[in-house]
Amino acid sequence: MTGASDRPRFYVRFAESDPAAVEQRAAQMDAHKAHLRNEVGLPQGFRILASGPMQAGSGGSAAALIIAEALCIEDVIAFSDADPFVIHGVYNRIRILSWTPTLSRISGLQRD
Repeated sequence: MTGASDRPRFYVRFAESDPAAVEQRAAQMDAHKAHLRNEVGLPQGFRILASGPMQAGSGGSAAALIIAEALCIEDVIAFSDADPFVIHGVYNRIRILSWTPTLSRISGLQRD
């Protein structure tokens, strides 16, 4: 685990949907949801804090956001790479970034 620390950090995965992958999205939806909810075998310190789709003004799913806590970014990348939506090309662009919340009204997302 390169960059691992003993204290979990926050990470954000922003995944943009491929408009041409409607069939793959429908076919993989149950497996994708099961992947997000599965807590068995996750690395120590890893947990999903929030996730969900994001819509463009015209409707339709345009992207998805995950806020995770992990000891290193490699754990988040591995989790993302195992997502059925990633495996089956539902997303055409994925960014995983370290995130430092400076203002949050969500319980537990404030840093010392």
